[in-house]
Amino acid sequence: GRGGGGGRGGGRGKGGHGDRGGGVRESITQRNYHENQKEQRREYGQERKFEGAGSGEILQTNYTQGGLKIILRKGNIQEEYSEGIVNTISEDLDLSKGAVSNAILKAAGPGLQSAATDEARSNRLAYGDVVVTDGYNLRCQRVIHTVCPHWDQGAGSAEKIFITMIRVCLSKTEKHRLASLSFPAIGTGNMGFPKGLVSKLLLQEVKDFSQRRNSTHLKEVAIVVHPSDTQTVDCFVREFKGQTQGYTWQSSQGSGQSQHSKSYVGQSQHPKSYVGESQQPSGFFGQVTSPSLGVYSMQIGHITFEVSSGDITKESSDVIVNSSNKDFNLKSGVCKSILEGAGLKVELECSEIVKSPSFQPCSMIVTSAGSLPCKYIMHIVGQNDPEIIKETVYNVLKKCEEQKSTSVSFPALGTGQGGASPSAVADAMIDAVVEFVKKKKGKIVRSVNILIFQTAMVTEFHKSMKRRVGEIVEEKGILTRLKDTVTTYFMGPSDERSARENFVMQGEEFAPTVFQLCAESPQAVSHARDWVKNLIVKEQTEKTIKNMYISQLSQGDVEKLQAMQRELTVRICLEKKGPDSLIRLAGLSRDVLTADGLIRDMVLDKERAEYRRQAAFLVSSLVEWQYQDYSGTMVSFDMFTNYNLEEAVRDNSKVTIKINNKDYEANVAHKRAVKIGGKREIELLRKDLKGGSIHNKSSSV
Repeated sequence: GRGGGGGRGGGRGKGGHGDRGGGVRESITQRNYHENQKEQRREYGQERKFEGAGSGEILQTNYTQGGLKIILRKGNIQEEYSEGIVNTISEDLDLSKGAVSNAILKAAGPGLQSAATDEARSNRLAYGDVVVTDGYNLRCQRVIHTVCPHWDQGAGSAEKIFITMIRVCLSKTEKHRLASLSFPAIGTGNMGFPKGLVSKLLLQEVKDFSQRRNSTHLKEVAIVVHPSDTQTVDCFVREFKGQTQGYTWQSSQGSGQSQHSKSYVGQSQHPKSYVGESQQPSGFFGQVTSPSLGVYSMQIGHITFEVSSGDITKESSDVIVNSSNKDFNLKSGVCKSILEGAGLKVELECSEIVKSPSFQPCSMIVTSAGSLPCKYIMHIVGQNDPEIIKETVYNVLKKCEEQKSTSVSFPALGTGQGGASPSAVADAMIDAVVEFVKKKKGKIVRSVNILIFQTAMVTEFHKSMKRRVGEIVEEKGILTRLKDTVTTYFMGPSDERSARENFVMQGEEFAPTVFQLCAESPQAVSHARDWVKNLIVKEQTEKTIKNMYISQLSQGDVEKLQAMQRELTVRICLEKKGPDSLIRLAGLSRDVLTADGLIRDMVLDKERAEYRRQAAFLVSSLVEWQYQDYSGTMVSFDMFTNYNLEEAVRDNSKVTIKINNKDYEANVAHKRAVKIGGKREIELLRKDLKGGSIHNKSSSV
C-alpha cells in the first residue's frame, strides 16, 4: 500500500479536527454524526478502550522504557479498534487507490473521501504530507492519511521522508490526545520499500518517540500486517525479537545502479546512512500546505516549518522559546502566560541562574518546563531588530541541536511590545532556519513551529512562506568550500568581486584553508598571488538555460538538481517564471558543461511528456479502448493506455498494458489481452468516436 507522512499541523489552529478547534468547517450533520458515534461507543463500552482490541492474532508485544506498549498483529487495518489508524494515500487524494486506502475507504464510507479532500484544501499533496480526518464508520476516532514516496534504491531522500512521516504521524497522535494508534506496513507494497528496512525504521521510530517525548496520551502502538504478507510478518517478528537486519546501499561502479546487501548485527540499532547515498535535498523549499484551517506548513531542507495561531503554553514540542528581558524576569504578554503556566519552579530557576556568582550577562538561558507539556524552556532577551532576531533564532536552533531536542516552538518574536514589522520578522525567522540548514549545523532538530497569538498576523508569515516556494538554498561541498576560501583570500571580500564571480556562496562556517606565500621580495609574493588568482578565474564559467518547460520541473526534479549541485560543485539557480523560466549555472567549466547536458535532457523529457499528453488527449477524443472486467462490464482505459493501444494499431504490433495493476500483452488485431506469465485472457473493445483518419492526426501531433 501507499504511505507517508509530512508537515506538521492538524492539531492546532481553527481546524475542524484540532485540539482547540471550534468546528468552524464542520456541518451540523457531521457534528450530529460524530456525537452519535461517540454515544454508540459509550453504549458498547468502546469509548477510550481501543487498546489491544485488534482484528487479528497478536504475534509479539514489546514495551519501551517509557512504558509505551508496541504490538505486532496479523489482521486488517480497516478492522482495528484503535483511537487512531494510519492510512496511506496517493498524491491526488483518491482514497480508492492502493489496497490499504481502498479497504479503509470501503469500511469508513464515502464521507472519509470528502473529509480528506476538504482537509487537504488542495488537489494534490506532496510526499510526506499529512491530512487528519474523523474515522466515520471505522472503529477509530481519527484517521491520519499520509503520502509515502516510492523507494529510490537508497539513492535519494525516500528513506528520510519515510522517517519524517512516521515521526509526524506519532506527533499528530499526541496532539489529538489519542491513546492508541495502528500502523499498516507502510511502503512495503506498491511503494517498493524493503520489508526489512520498513520493520526496522518503524519500530525504531516508535521507540525513539517514546524516549524523546515521554508521551502523556499515547499508550499503545499496533503494527498491523495483512496475514497473507508472510515475508513482512517474518521481518517484523525478527525485529521485535531483536534479530535486527542491517542494510547497506552502495552504488555500483559504472552501472549507476544501487545494490542491496543484507547483513545482521547483534543489537538493534538505528540504520546507518546508506553508503554512497545522496543526502536529502536539505536546501529545498517545499510547497506550502495547510494540514488544517489556519495552519501552514512547508519543508525547509530536513526541517518541517509550521505556522499557526495558538497558545504556545499548550505546545508539546521538546522546547518552547520565551522572549524575556536581560534579567529574565519579564512578566507581561506571552512571557507572563509562559511563566504562569510553568509555575513558580521555573521562575526560581531563572532567578538562581541570574544571581549565581558565575553568571555572565548573556542572551539566552535554559530551564526545565515546570508544569508545561514541553521538556525545556529557552528564555531569550527580546529584540525588535530583524537582523538580531534572525541571529537569536539561529542560536536557539544550535542550542536545541546541542541538547538533542527534535522540535522547538517560537512566538512571533518582537511583534508584541517590540513593535517590529510582522513581515520583516517572518522573513528573519525563516532566514534563520535556512541558515541553520544551509550550514549543516543540525541533524536532530526536525520541527520548527511558530505559534502566533494574533490570528491576523499568521497571514504575514504565510505570505513569506509562499514567496520561498521552489527556491534552492545552495549548499557547499568540500571542494566548493576550498574554492570559496581561496577566492576570498586572493581576491578580497565577495562584495568587491565582479558580477561574474557572484556564484560564490557566503556565510558558511568552516575552518579556512590558508595559503602562505614566502619569497625573496614583495614583488615575488604579489606575482605568485596573481598567478593563483588568475588560475581560479580562468576555470570558472556561467551558463543560462531558458526553456518554457523548465516551469514543469517537479519536486523530484529539483531534488535531482540539488544532488547534481553537490556532486558537480556547480551552483544551480532555478527561476520558475512560466514561459520565461530559466536555470543559471556557475562553477568550473567542465562541471558546468556536464550539468548543462544533464539538465537539458531533463527539460527535453518534460517537453516529450507534454507532446505525448497532447497526442493522447487528441486520440482519446477520437477513439476509446475498453476491456471487459469480471462482471462482463466494459471498462475504459486511461488516456495514456488508450494512446498506446492506438499506436499499436498504427504500427501493427503488440503492446504491454496494465489491467488492475497486472501486466498484459495486448493483441490489438484480435482485440485480446493475455496476462503475462499466466493464461487469463481479456476481451478488448475499440470504439471509433468520430470516424475519420485517427492515425494521421495523432502523428501530426
